[in-house]
Amino acid sequence: MVLLAGVAAMLHSGPRERLTLIAAGAGAGLASAFNAPLAGLIFVLEELQRDFRPTVFSAAFVAAVVGNVVSRLFTGQLPVFIVPDHSIQPLHTLAMFAALGVVCGLVGVLFNKALVGGLSLVDRLNQRQKLFYTAVIGAIVALAGFWYPEFIGGGHRFTEHILLGQIGMQSVLGFLTMRMLLTLASYSTGAPGGIFAPLLVLGALIGYGACVIVWI
Repeated sequence: MVLLAGVAAMLHSGPRERLTLIAAGAGAGLASAFNAPLAGLIFVLEELQRDFRPTVFSAAFVAAVVGNVVSRLFTGQLPVFIVPDHSIQPLHTLAMFAALGVVCGLVGVLFNKALVGGLSLVDRLNQRQKLFYTAVIGAIVALAGFWYPEFIGGGHRFTEHILLGQIGMQSVLGFLTMRMLLTLASYSTGAPGGIFAPLLVLGALIGYGACVIVWI
């Protein structure tokens, strides 16, 4: 996005064109990182621009597709996550999947409110207080990562372990709680960092936890 902002400045683009270029770059980055061009497009339209004008849609769509294609050319046609094959579930299990969808939706709303609320609280602090808060959170995250590396980072490998059922059933709630709290605390500092990969870890943990509950 920084590169596109620089290009827009070099071309003396107007504010609207500059924002469109930056948003398209963000969509291309998301599409490339997660092999999800449609998600990149929707992210730009709904979250960044909130604008469905043809120029915005076209720029975001082309950027997401091209970014995804170029990424696949360099990294190969491999899935982002290795997901094991599962047998097709009987129809009566659809109710459980619907319930899981409702739970995920409710958790998502609460998580989003906590995320925005944390940012608002930190914004009320003065510069020295923000620096102190950020340092404390950084120290906590560093200590947590030293003892339990699964608590921090993007969590790509950890997510694959969850998908393969390679974590203890008794530790699901602890992992979910700590990952959620550390994600909220880290994001509230305003320091540059991703949010999409940690969200995938949380989603995998919720799904795995639901599987554990049903299995028990």
